[in-house]
Order: sequence, then structure tokens, then C-alpha cells
Amino acid sequence: ALPISFDWAWRAFGAASGLGFAEAMRIVQAMAPGADGLVFVPYLAGERSPFWRDDLRGMFVGLHLGHTWAHMLRAVVEGVGLCTRLMLERFARLGIPSPIVAVSGGAARHTIWQRVLADTCQRTLALYGSDSAASNVVYALCAQVLEPGVPFAETLNRVFGSPTLIAPDETTEGTYARAYALYRHHLDSMLQMRS
Repeated sequence: ALPISFDWAWRAFGAASGLGFAEAMRIVQAMAPGADGLVFVPYLAGERSPFWRDDLRGMFVGLHLGHTWAHMLRAVVEGVGLCTRLMLERFARLGIPSPIVAVSGGAARHTIWQRVLADTCQRTLALYGSDSAASNVVYALCAQVLEPGVPFAETLNRVFGSPTLIAPDETTEGTYARAYALYRHHLDSMLQMRS
């Protein structure tokens, strides 16, 4: 399944374009990174981790007259990536660095999500192909408990098969660093206002 924010955005903006989902995704994927300065904070229904706040709300930041439905959809995809980047930074501060991010199923089957996630987070994705991703991850975690000396990456490979590695496009680093700074600024402001 696609993230709920994208499902909302597709119904609100994309479907009105008259194009089918696949064609609209090709248009969004062909757009330049950064959605022409438009940033989306994806908390449409609150957020669980790391905030556990059901009062957080989503927002578009930087919207101008030149933006189209495609910019808005692109910003939503990138906003989900920026949210993931925040989580990875939180893990790193807790001493759990994630130089490679393992993804499988759901949105990860779509090329645009793979590219945007790698680029917004500036990390390599290990893409595992499987339709039963959740149960396979649980199996891999159980196997890790039963075989604590085996590296988790090896356990994942045994369960899923070898992943496809997707390296970040380093030319997008500046674009997404600016988008992330804007995302964090507005998120931090919202958190302060609602505390």
C-alpha cells in the first residue's frame, strides 16, 4: 500500500488531472528534485514515532502560483522521504546508525519512491522484493534472536534473497538538505506551538 498521505494527495490533486495513476507517476518521477521549492510536512493524521502526537497536522510550505498538481504530488513523496530522514537521524543519535536502509513491499515497489527515499535520506537502499514483507521481517527478527552471532543483513538475505542496492544521487544532496531544513523548521515550530 502507498503511504496514506500520498493516497490523500492523489485523490485530492492527481485524479483531477484526468490521467491514470501510472501516467501521473511518470510525470511526477520526471520532475526535478525539490518540487520547485515546495515542501510537504506529512502529518495528516498525527504521528506515531518519534512524537506520539495525534494533534500534529500536515502542511505545504512554499506554495506559489507556478506550482501544479504534479508539484504537489512530488512534494508529498519527498515529504515522506524527509520524515524518514528525521527518523534515521533520531536512530543515529540513539547510537543506531543506518548507513543502508532496507525496504520492501508497498510503496517500495514504485521506482519514484525508491529514488526519492535514497535521495532525501542520502543513504543506499537495500531493496528486498517480496509481497509478504511484514511476515518475512518478523521471521528474520526471530531468526536473529535464535542465531545472535549471525549479522542481521545476512539473516535478511537468507529470508528475502539478495537485495537490489540503490545508491543516492549525490547531485541532489544540496536540494534535499535545503528541503529538510525547511521541513524541520516548520515541524519544530508546530511542535512548540502545540506543546
